[in-house]
Amino acid sequence: WSQEDEVKAVALLRGITQEAPDFAPAHAELAGIYNVRHVLRPGTFQEERLKDIALSHALEAVGADAMDTRAHRVLAWCYCHKSEFGLAEFHFDQSLLLNPQNGHTIAACALGFAFCDNIPRTREMVEQMDRLPETMEPFHQIYLAAAQYLIGNFDACAQLCDAGEGLMS
Repeated sequence: WSQEDEVKAVALLRGITQEAPDFAPAHAELAGIYNVRHVLRPGTFQEERLKDIALSHALEAVGADAMDTRAHRVLAWCYCHKSEFGLAEFHFDQSLLLNPQNGHTIAACALGFAFCDNIPRTREMVEQMDRLPETMEPFHQIYLAAAQYLIGNFDACAQLCDAGEGLMS
């Protein structure tokens, strides 16, 4: 993930949303880029302006395709960034209802519920990932490690970090 590639991706996605304003995946991807920029660029912070832009695109995505699990997941993260945790939980739940066996959805929602301080739901999602090891991608370990950290399971966090060493800065 380089800044140059991000600039190109944002320009491409903006072009798509201008030509096809109802194309939900482009809006969801734009919101996703703005949601993770501060994570992928250590030392930077998420600006309120970018939070608002991300939320706008995520709302467009859900409005264009309410059955898109990614759109709901991205919207949930936007609400987390705006400290609207009740709305975030609702959209994490919607994402899970639409795609309950998807490893990325489960891992992302586990971390999301941890951000929302919903420890029981976080544990439920972590246990679900444990029952579906074939859906686990290596980078999901990082999501789960962060979730375990946020709910105070520091030993589990350390084990996942060791297993996922080198997967994320």
